[in-house]
Amino acid sequence: MGQVLSSRRASKNFSPPPSPIGASYEPEFVKQPELKETATANNPGKVHNNPPNSVPAENVSPFQTTFGDNVFPTTESLAQSLSAEMGGKQGGKFLVPVPPEKDLLEDGYCTSQQLFNYMNDSMGSHFIFDTRYMLILDCREKAAYAEKHIVTAKPGDAIYTDYGCLLHDGQLKHFVYIVLYGDSSDLSPTSELFQLYKEIKAREYEPEILVGGFEEFSQRYPFLCTDKMVASVADRRALISYYPSEIVLGALYQGRGDQATNEKIVSDLRISHIVNISKEHQNAFPIYIRYMNIRVDDDMSANVTQLLPKTTEFIAEAIESGGRVLVHCNLGVSRSSTVTIAYLMKQRQWTMKDAFDFLKERRQVAQPNMGFLRQLSKYEVELFGSKLTDIDDCIYF
Repeated sequence: MGQVLSSRRASKNFSPPPSPIGASYEPEFVKQPELKETATANNPGKVHNNPPNSVPAENVSPFQTTFGDNVFPTTESLAQSLSAEMGGKQGGKFLVPVPPEKDLLEDGYCTSQQLFNYMNDSMGSHFIFDTRYMLILDCREKAAYAEKHIVTAKPGDAIYTDYGCLLHDGQLKHFVYIVLYGDSSDLSPTSELFQLYKEIKAREYEPEILVGGFEEFSQRYPFLCTDKMVASVADRRALISYYPSEIVLGALYQGRGDQATNEKIVSDLRISHIVNISKEHQNAFPIYIRYMNIRVDDDMSANVTQLLPKTTEFIAEAIESGGRVLVHCNLGVSRSSTVTIAYLMKQRQWTMKDAFDFLKERRQVAQPNMGFLRQLSKYEVELFGSKLTDIDDCIYF
C-alpha cells in the first residue's frame, strides 16, 4: 500500500488527547450556495435548465483571463510577456520567503479535510476500496448512525462484534488509519468517544478523533455521507466516488483527468475553474467551467517554466473571486503537482521545499518528474533571488 505520510503517528505513549486547538476552537461550517437557473448566452431571456449535477454558469466566478475563456496558451505567446511576469520581482525586488504556519493540531486528532484526503488517497490504486486501509468508528447514538453516517463507518461497538476489526484479537493492526467521531470533539470522561479512544490507545494503536465530529464533516462533504452500510470491496466500488485531493480548503483541488471529466465529482466539489495540463483529456464542461489548457507531455524534457506564471495567475484570480479550482493532468502525479507547487510558491511566498511538503501531506502520490523539479528550482530563484531548496529533498520513492 506504500508508506503513508503522517507526522502524528510516531509516538506510542498513551495519554488522553488534549483539546485539539485550544479551548477557543469552533467548528467551521461551509454554507452550500443556492444554484439558480440562468439564461444562456445564445438565448437571452430564455431559462436554461442545467443538466443534473452540473455547475451553473452563474456560479462561475466572472473574470477575464489574459487569453480569454477556454483557450490554449502556447509557450511562444507566454514568452512575449515573460520578462514582466516571470518570478517574484516587484519593483526590482524579490519576494521574501515566508515559513508556513505551524500545525496547531494536537496528536490524536484529524480535521475534516485530513479525513477527506485520507479517504481519497492512492498510490497506484484507490486505498478507500481496500477494506483494511482505514477503520472509521461512529460513536454517536445508534439512531443517529442509522439516519446518516460517514461512508464506510461502522458503529463504535463494532470493535467488539465485527470480525475483521476485533480489538481483542489484534485485528486493528491491519489498518493504516483508525478514525473516531461523535457529534462533536467533546471528550468528557464519560463519553463513548473518549472511552473508545482510551481503550484503543491502550492497545498501542494510534486512533485519531475527528475534530468537529460528524456535523462539520457532513457540512463540508455531504456527498461522503450515507444511510447505507458500505463494507465490502464490491459495495465500495459500486457506491463510492473517488475524489481529487483537497489542497487548499474549499478552494484548490488536484486530481486525475478522469475525475475532471466526471460530472458528479465536479458538481459535488462545486468546481468553477479547471487547469487542464494534459494531452490526454479534453474539456468536458466548457459551458459551466472556465478552463485553462496547457498541452504538455509528462516528459523530463518538456518546458513548463514559462507557463507557471500564467497558471498561477489563473488559479489566484479564480480563488480570489470565490471560485474553486481543480488542477489535473492524467494521473494527478507530475504535471499537475508542478502547477500546484508553483502556485503555492508564488502566492504564499513559500520555498519549493515548503510548497512540496505542503502538497505531499495532502496528496501522497504527488511527485513532479526530475525535469519539472529542475524548472521549479529555477522558478524559486526567479521568485526569491537565490536557490533555497535542494532538489534531492523533493524526491520520494
